[in-house]
Amino acid sequence: MLLLVGQERALGTVWLLRPGAEMAVGRKGAPLLIDGDHSVSRNHATLYVGAHGLDAISVKDNGSKFGVHINAHPCVSGTKCPLRVGDKITFGAQGSSFELRACRIAFCMSNMRLSLGVSAEQLAVRASEVGIDVVDTVEKCTHLITPSLAVTSKLVAALVFGCYISLPEYLEQIGSLPCVQTVPDPTSDSVDAFLNSLGFLPPASLPEVSTDTPVDLSAVDWMPNSKRRQLFVGKMCLFSTKDQNEKYKPMIGASGGSSTVISCIREAMETDTYDVEHSRELQLICQF
Repeated sequence: MLLLVGQERALGTVWLLRPGAEMAVGRKGAPLLIDGDHSVSRNHATLYVGAHGLDAISVKDNGSKFGVHINAHPCVSGTKCPLRVGDKITFGAQGSSFELRACRIAFCMSNMRLSLGVSAEQLAVRASEVGIDVVDTVEKCTHLITPSLAVTSKLVAALVFGCYISLPEYLEQIGSLPCVQTVPDPTSDSVDAFLNSLGFLPPASLPEVSTDTPVDLSAVDWMPNSKRRQLFVGKMCLFSTKDQNEKYKPMIGASGGSSTVISCIREAMETDTYDVEHSRELQLICQF
């Protein structure tokens, strides 16, 4: 998702740039309003955002008196001037400046089937319309989108990799946000935190019999926590099958542990090739 984050006189103002949008910048009546700066014309400039966000974004000076500057260089009036992430764009002559930033939001869908009356494929199309990527693995995402908190491999991976866990309604909220937002002290972290804070935490999917799971889902802290990266340090998880090991190996490794199949340990012990140092790790038997 592309953002123009205010600096100097415009500090605290954040403009959300939608893919495919054509947005007017001006002092009066413009969607992207710069109020109180009399060096900014009523119809000062126009921003153009490509259909895929980063593929083509530009600004055009609409013949304003004090112009548009990109990194202190004047933009030729009437010409679309290309922009890149990190560029500083100044409208007028009184410090109404903005920095172009990219805030990466990537969804991974889990147990979607039908939610909000649409399929996961339709939700992916909607996500692309507001500048959100959809990926197929939790390792690559920032948000796991799921209708309920059920203990699945994707949910556990989301906790380990520090992903946000949100309902599909998060997409609707992002899509309905006004293009002009106010974020005090808009550092990169605070802007990312603002967008991430809009998520809806799904309800816990509790078993019919409470003793069916040893985990009280309603008591879990579902927000990202860097301490989970150390969860399996010094531990080896043993799985009964190769498929189970391959499924959980990335998340166990990401949290400092190791994993293997029980049969491999048995074979190594029988052939005297078992790693003694490895054997000192706390071994966890994982059964499904």
